[in-house]
Amino acid sequence: GTIQPDTWHRIVFAVDLAATPSVLDKYIDGVKVGTQSLGALDSIHAFYDTLYLIRDDNDETELGYINSLQIRDEKLSDGLIAALGGATATGILSGPPPNPYISSVSPSADTVRVPSRSTVPPNPQIRVVIENGESSVVPSSIVLKFDDATVTPQISSQGSTTTVTYTPSDLLEPLSIHNVAITFADDAIPANNLGTQWRFAVGPFTPISGDIALPIASASGGGFRARTVQGPEYIQEVNNPTNLAATVQRGIQQLNGTLRDIEGNLVEDVSIAGGNADGSFNIDGAINFATEGEVGNFLLDTPFPGIPGETGHSTQFTTELLGYLDLQAGVHRFGVTVNASRVDVNDDDNFALFIGQNPRDAFSQVLGSYVRTTAPAFDENSQNHNEFTFFAPQAGLYPVRLVYVQSGRQGSLEFYSVDQATGEKTLINDTADPQSIKAYRDSTSSRAGAPYVAELSPRPGTSGNDPSLPLELLINDDRTQLDPATLRLTFNGAQVTPNVAKSGRTTTVTYQPNPTRAQTTNDFTLTYSD
Repeated sequence: GTIQPDTWHRIVFAVDLAATPSVLDKYIDGVKVGTQSLGALDSIHAFYDTLYLIRDDNDETELGYINSLQIRDEKLSDGLIAALGGATATGILSGPPPNPYISSVSPSADTVRVPSRSTVPPNPQIRVVIENGESSVVPSSIVLKFDDATVTPQISSQGSTTTVTYTPSDLLEPLSIHNVAITFADDAIPANNLGTQWRFAVGPFTPISGDIALPIASASGGGFRARTVQGPEYIQEVNNPTNLAATVQRGIQQLNGTLRDIEGNLVEDVSIAGGNADGSFNIDGAINFATEGEVGNFLLDTPFPGIPGETGHSTQFTTELLGYLDLQAGVHRFGVTVNASRVDVNDDDNFALFIGQNPRDAFSQVLGSYVRTTAPAFDENSQNHNEFTFFAPQAGLYPVRLVYVQSGRQGSLEFYSVDQATGEKTLINDTADPQSIKAYRDSTSSRAGAPYVAELSPRPGTSGNDPSLPLELLINDDRTQLDPATLRLTFNGAQVTPNVAKSGRTTTVTYQPNPTRAQTTNDFTLTYSD
């Protein structure tokens, strides 16, 4: 903000000590012009026995005037500071302002600046808090408009506070921007007509299909199934050729046993297998793993299943977690925290959370994936937090697959839900917390555990693929087995005959189109039965 010369201004510094770290908001004539972090309570911005006000301590000072100074032991709201407005000859009010004022509104107008960073859900509660001044708001005069249409809100009054709330009946679109306006009158004579208007942005969210939900009654065995596959020990040298890429694609290949090293050899698995027939482990509680120490949002970290491996190291592994989540219909917000290292060594952990009838399928929906959000640091053991919102159309058991990929140095993984009203984080399937979302290892539903496409090349939606390379798919059996006789493949609308080979629980499908074809966009359709 700018302070003009030869002009009276009202300047407000509002400090929130409850925030971590403490936050200083700055206002000129009722308008917020900046926010900064103050760090520790007793930092350079704390009051000492000598206070330099609008000057500094070595005489770099110009002549100025102050009308009045007020220090309060509370943080004033944006609404009250706006109501105070600019400078007045009478100084600063020590009591309530003459008229009612809007203390707060939500969702925040700040979300419009960068909608992609908004955390506003698609079913937001619009909330306006009005505080009485010397005159009081008349509740019957309140009119609320949402996207220029007058709506009927809930209005409640307690003491000097009136709260107005409204939730749209339909889900709002991701990244959409909406207008809110409120008007009201007070009981002064004559009455004052007051109000405000603002806009907010809905954050990104993922609508998921209701046909993947299984009956809750089909749940079996509390917890998750976990399987870990580990490669050779990480060499702490940048771009060392023996180090595995920290990508989800590498992790899925590692789980499928198809990952090859730079010499073309299959990467050996040196993890310790679990007690189940497929080498997996039963995880009865929450996902809160670390290779060393206590890190992240939650305490009581436990080792990754199967890690350290047979050779005693804790790097270059992928852990797959499968579960069925008991979700209510509506909007949910999940989070995943993993390790992030220094940017110069480039070995952050990685993850992707899939949901689908069989979430191992390559066409399953991605609910969330790794995006670096932590600031660049020199710490080799920082944590990176990703949160994402989605909508479940009906209550039921939703199959999920969390693929965690570790490269070098330390590793950690937390899987949790986020209360959208309070921001409180709760581990998924925390058996000690009755509010925790429950997870189950299995479902007795006949729709669970169908064969799935484990890998395919080229990837859907990609471009620049070599036309001389074939289409390749790996289809893995799960609880039920693929019937090869039912497999059908079409290429650009015409049925074709691929090569089909089955070995154990894996069916390999290959087809080589004409490498001189003119089409730049090519459509495949695959159908099969178990």
